[in-house]
Amino acid sequence: MIDQKEFDRRVAYNIKLYKQQIETNEFTPSLYFLFDKKPRELKTLQYGKLFHDIYASIVCGILALSDLDEKDAMLMKGGKVMRVELKTNYITTKNVWKNSKGKVYVGYRTPLTDYMGANFSTNHDPEIPVFLVCCDTTDKWDSEVIGVWQMDGEVAISCLEKNKHFISLSKFMKQGKRKVVKVDAIGYAKWHDTMWKRLPIKQSTNLK
Repeated sequence: MIDQKEFDRRVAYNIKLYKQQIETNEFTPSLYFLFDKKPRELKTLQYGKLFHDIYASIVCGILALSDLDEKDAMLMKGGKVMRVELKTNYITTKNVWKNSKGKVYVGYRTPLTDYMGANFSTNHDPEIPVFLVCCDTTDKWDSEVIGVWQMDGEVAISCLEKNKHFISLSKFMKQGKRKVVKVDAIGYAKWHDTMWKRLPIKQSTNLK
């Protein structure tokens, strides 16, 4: 079990390395600290399984766990630890469009913030907060990170009562809060406004 000083040191190290690697378009999971492991202590396949959690934990300023059965990451404040569930959403703008009124949709006709969100395959623990990291994969930005939102575990349970497997970004925005990160992020408003100017206009239709 690491103390607060070591936790903060590992987080700072990870963020510094992340920023260095981003400059050269790299991301090497084995070089980063986890909550319970030092760099290169795991096998290659294990790092492959943890790839998304390690990436998301660095963005969120927390430390990923090596044991997937113990949830995804750990947050420590004042020496007290809390488990965190990490969700990462990737979007490409090739399927995003706007109608003649300027409303933005994905695919057939799903509102953008209802399309983006967190997928769940198992029941959620109400004591564990959820962090959602949203990323743009279209290579149009210096950073792929759009932004991060967090939601209390009990609120997540309430949201999952209507949809057992998905919580939309719109719900994170309304019932959660934006998380401030220490890595470069585009910012949702800037990302949306810039993308909106480039989107093709399509005529939306209603099914009868």
